[in-house]
Amino acid sequence: MKSVEKFASGVLAMTALRPRPPFAQSHATAFAVGAVLDKESTAPVKVGEVLAGKYRIERVLGAGGMGVVVEALHIELDRRVALKFMLPAAAANEAAVERFAREARASAKLRSDNVVHVTDVGTLDSGAPFMGLEFLEGE
Repeated sequence: MKSVEKFASGVLAMTALRPRPPFAQSHATAFAVGAVLDKESTAPVKVGEVLAGKYRIERVLGAGGMGVVVEALHIELDRRVALKFMLPAAAANEAAVERFAREARASAKLRSDNVVHVTDVGTLDSGAPFMGLEFLEGE
């Protein structure tokens, strides 16, 4: 479990190192690791929801000022994946959305045992982008 937590934190840390726009302050504490998302949440997805007809959201792995990473099950492949989403306030910022897209493209080009593989990208009906990542399980 430690590797999963490090993975989730590491993915979010890449975003957190960039200068934060004002909206990040109000959402920085919106989530806690392991929190269950419910209808009152500001997250772009909910536990149990099926996205793109193939990913069922299982649980929250981690969150930061601009995004949240969840564990999901790829229904057709019966494989666990990590999905990274931008929070709605961040997704409203065009520059932040472009940084997210650049991060996905750059990560997808890297090939190393030390880099998490990007497996998918997409956009929610709300317009919020997401990134599919390999799910790493640890000790």
